[in-house]
Amino acid sequence: MELDVSLPWLALALTPGLACRLCARLLRKIGSPERIFHASLTELESCSLPARVAQAIHSKEAFKRAEKELAGIRNIPGCRLLNWTEQEYPQKLLQIYDPPVLFYLRGDPQILNMPCLSIESTRRPTLLASAALGASERKLYELLVVEETRHIDELVENSGLNSSEVLATLFDLEMKGVVRQLPGKQFSKVMCCSWI
Repeated sequence: MELDVSLPWLALALTPGLACRLCARLLRKIGSPERIFHASLTELESCSLPARVAQAIHSKEAFKRAEKELAGIRNIPGCRLLNWTEQEYPQKLLQIYDPPVLFYLRGDPQILNMPCLSIESTRRPTLLASAALGASERKLYELLVVEETRHIDELVENSGLNSSEVLATLFDLEMKGVVRQLPGKQFSKVMCCSWI
């Protein structure tokens, strides 16, 4: 998908409080992201949205963040956005409980529909593993607390990093087993155990 066409999709994905399932419900009921952003406040609230989410959509506040995000994406060679209406969207991903309506893609999208092998990392890293973090990783890791969740918007705001960098860094931290993602774009630190 062309990046300019992705703007409404990205704005929808960046709307505070609008998780995957709620976003999917809106898209199924109202239609396209463009139609969602042109819907009246009453129409949005009739979709059982929390008032603050309906107001955030109606005010179109996420478009500024989406434009900034698209500018960052343009600087990443081969990076693009893929929404769930596109032919290349992985069919297996559509079968999960809360498929993302949009995600970042770099490389050949055909690979996403091929059989693959998944390797899981530990969910109980040692203190030594959590000490071996880069600057961005350490910044985000220190913003998180065990057994408390932080929304991705809060992490972007408090870290001073752009949202692309926060997403990539959170993914790296999750792969290292020191952070876990929870529904609704929430993240928390994984408790580290070390035996001496």
